[in-house]
Amino acid sequence: MEIEELQLLLTNKTGLLDQNESLIDIKREIAELQEQISLMSVHILNKREENENYRNILKMNKPTAESVFIARYDYHAMDSDEISFSEGEQLEIYEKKNSFYWKGKSLVSDNEGVIPTLSALFEAAL
Repeated sequence: MEIEELQLLLTNKTGLLDQNESLIDIKREIAELQEQISLMSVHILNKREENENYRNILKMNKPTAESVFIARYDYHAMDSDEISFSEGEQLEIYEKKNSFYWKGKSLVSDNEGVIPTLSALFEAAL
C-alpha cells in the first residue's frame, strides 16, 4: 500500500508541476500577445491620424464654395506677409487664424499670405 500511495503522490506532484509549467507558458504567451495587440493599436491610431491629416490637406488644397470669398474693397498689403487684392477678386481662405487675420490666396494672382479681415470686408462667393 505504501508503494502505491507513493507512486500516486509522485504522479500527482509531477502532474501538478507539468500543469504549472503549462500555465506559466500560457501566461507568457498571453503577455506577448497583449504586447503585440498594444503595438498594433498604436500603429493603427498613428495611421488613422496620418490619414486624417492627409484628408485635411486635400480639403485645404481644394477650394469649396465655403472657402472662397469675394473682396468688397481694394487692399494694398502693408506687411510683407500680407497679400494685395482688388475689389471683386476671389480669395480662397484656408486658415482663419482669428477674426482679424485669415490666411489664403488670390485665385487671380495666385499670391498667398495673410489677409486682414478688417481692412477688406468679404462676402461669400456663390
